[in-house]
Amino acid sequence: MEIIYTDHAEEEIEKRAMKKEDIEDTLNNPDIVLQGRGNKKIAFKKIGNRKIKVIYTLEGNKIIVITNYPVF
Repeated sequence: MEIIYTDHAEEEIEKRAMKKEDIEDTLNNPDIVLQGRGNKKIAFKKIGNRKIKVIYTLEGNKIIVITNYPVF
């Protein structure tokens, strides 16, 4: 599936010094996925000593990343 990052998600990646490969690993191999508001989904994955949280939607065969951040 193609992964598309919103401008907001790109800004958060840079601001929080996150790695896209960690976000993509969270999307492709999540520890858990919860239903968010509306059609949003929330994926969590433990990577190293922190957890990554990614909020996204599915549009056809595309994953649209809305935002992402580390969870401590």
